Amino acid sequence: IETDVAYDASRGLLRLSVRDDGRGMNADEVEAYLTIGFSDKDTNRQRGRFGVGKLSPYALGIMRMVVETCDGHQTHRISFNSDGSGTIARLEARPRGTVVRVYKRCGREEAEALAERTFKLVQETCGSIAIPLFVNGTPVNRDIALPTIYALNFSAPAGKGVLGITAEPTHTLMGGGIVLETAAPVLGDEVSYILDSPRLSPTLSRNAVRRDQ
Repeated sequence: IETDVAYDASRGLLRLSVRDDGRGMNADEVEAYLTIGFSDKDTNRQRGRFGVGKLSPYALGIMRMVVETCDGHQTHRISFNSDGSGTIARLEARPRGTVVRVYKRCGREEAEALAERTFKLVQETCGSIAIPLFVNGTPVNRDIALPTIYALNFSAPAGKGVLGITAEPTHTLMGGGIVLETAAPVLGDEVSYILDSPRLSPTLSRNAVRRDQ
């Protein structure tokens, strides 16, 4: 997964893009993508997890969003305007995967702040996923660790993590390498931990993780 932030000073235009080499979307999935709340990641649940992810960039005040996706056979480009309207076009075959680009008009200072925020956000929330992850060409993957020598790493079928004692307590719950919560002292206030379990399947809102089970 590659995330890139670029700025065109002559036009005062910021571009933020995220590219992956996954399986992409076919024609039916492209149509379904335009339906808020739809997700094929869980056939038993079509609402409430990643279905509204396509709307979240509009919180940045973007002027345009473009999604290009190829399932290995067909390539589609979905272009969204600032009012949410959009069009679908067929393109020549591309490498399999999906790239999402958003465009925002802003000054250089705001663009630099957004670029810095993007790097920190991806590193903090997704840096421990197993997939190679880059921001502007810089790898951000890291191992789960606590900043202390008084720590014990462990791994089991239910998940992995590290327990320890630190000067400032750390309490982090993760699901598949994605940070879900950073203030859940489930083992007590004194014990620092980072726990990552595939059993923690989060429910996401537009802005954050919802606390359910």
